[in-house]
Amino acid sequence: MTSRRRPDAEQRMRVERTTVLADVLRTMPRDRATVLLARVLYEAPIQLIAERLQVSEKQAERLLGLGLSSMRHPSRAQLLIPVLGDDEDDETLLIDGKMRALIRQWRLEELFAPRCEHCERPYSARAVPIPALWGGIGPQGRPRRYCSDACRQKAYRERRRAAGRSPRGPDDPPESRTSGDVLAPE
Repeated sequence: MTSRRRPDAEQRMRVERTTVLADVLRTMPRDRATVLLARVLYEAPIQLIAERLQVSEKQAERLLGLGLSSMRHPSRAQLLIPVLGDDEDDETLLIDGKMRALIRQWRLEELFAPRCEHCERPYSARAVPIPALWGGIGPQGRPRRYCSDACRQKAYRERRRAAGRSPRGPDDPPESRTSGDVLAPE
């Protein structure tokens, strides 16, 4: 007989404490909170944020700075200490029902969720490190462009065909190459 495993108290507390984050974000001016969430949750570049919110890039950067300052304000920071404490081993923040409701209500996913460059479907971004919320080091590396490896491969093959080259490499046997791939003797 298998027993269902109960989540330990720390896991339950972590999910419950994200409710505080949604409450704190609701106390902030909506434009500041929207820019902050777009940057942190969806890794949206400032240019995209400015375009979607119909403001200038300079204004979007200003709203991001004001949003971070608002999060650091003592009235909000005291509430956030349990959520954004110094947990070295657990750096991802879970999104609970209240935070999801906030994201849906403000239509953040429609505006900022990354879309696959091949099929245009939205896909989820990587997990967000907690220091990114405080303006620290955020996600590193190049952002994803495709929802899956299959879409990445299809896009690669389409680019190769559009350029008149075979999707195969130069080390393939000559019979698999197109006439444009063969070099004329000098």
